[in-house]
Amino acid sequence: IKQGKTSKVVMRRTEVDEVDPGSNKHAAGLGTLLLDATLNPQTHNLRVGGLTPNARYHLSIRWRSVTDTWGDWTAPEEMTTLDTLSLRNGRFGEHYINLFWERPSEKTKWDYKRLQQTVDDFERQFKHLTPHALEAERLRDSQEYERTLAKIKEWKSHSSILRSYEAGVEGGGGEVTFSGGLPIQGYHIRVVHEDGTVQEQYVDEGQHRYTLSGLRHNAAYTCLLYTSPSPRDS
Repeated sequence: IKQGKTSKVVMRRTEVDEVDPGSNKHAAGLGTLLLDATLNPQTHNLRVGGLTPNARYHLSIRWRSVTDTWGDWTAPEEMTTLDTLSLRNGRFGEHYINLFWERPSEKTKWDYKRLQQTVDDFERQFKHLTPHALEAERLRDSQEYERTLAKIKEWKSHSSILRSYEAGVEGGGGEVTFSGGLPIQGYHIRVVHEDGTVQEQYVDEGQHRYTLSGLRHNAAYTCLLYTSPSPRDS
């Protein structure tokens, strides 16, 4: 490698599994081309900006020797960008708004989605069940009645877990994932009033909620949240 002359990097965004890891032809046109760059041999790292959050990308590289001969493209390296932070507001009054945010891991998002789907299924099944109908079922078929009671208890248990999770996020306990090499040091909150005036606030990492106070009553605000890779630097 030290005898190399230049290297060439190609980066593409792919929507589906359209790259064959065993092929050297993937750089010829699969996916949406984002980067096609020739680098000097001293460049061993590259930062690419302007990417789409929560999107999948493939990166390939090949080397040109001192004899101007290009080698084969490497197998595509797959990467997925982080999703954006989810910023929401909870309780609010005439002069304050409670903000909270999260960026859960894929596992947490999947577990939450599955739990929400289970609760929704139970609600569709039992939301119209009346005490009278339940008593009639008990008199008609005691075994079916017990099975129904077990399902209702499961429904209530899942609903309780869901409410507990949502209350935890609103209370500032939401999960915020980050890249291993770029830990978050804090958050930069920007609040824009409808007349264009701006307020800014820095919040340290570990605090995933913040109460905006001193606001004007019956007024519209826009809130923006940025992660800060280092203290006071958004």
